Amino acid sequence: MTATTVITRTADAVFQNLAGEDGAVLLHLGSGQYHTLNPVGARIWELLEAPMSEAELTRRIVAEFEANDEAVAQDVKTFLGELLERKLVHVSEEA
Repeated sequence: MTATTVITRTADAVFQNLAGEDGAVLLHLGSGQYHTLNPVGARIWELLEAPMSEAELTRRIVAEFEANDEAVAQDVKTFLGELLERKLVHVSEEA
């Protein structure tokens, strides 16, 4: 994935926020597997309601969580790679 890769959530997942600041869970309907998300992962999933580039996701997370750009960029890249590996998102290159 590159910074301009557009990420889209799969329609084959069910998302549920947990009470308080505990994050969320995702159920991949195709595999039947549950995935737990921390609060930042849950927010990324929510932001992906609309297709978005990796760069835009990073920018939004940095702003919302007032975090270090470089650390967030690496964490977002890693998290998106895990979502892709688990077939929870689709990627395409920006036109």
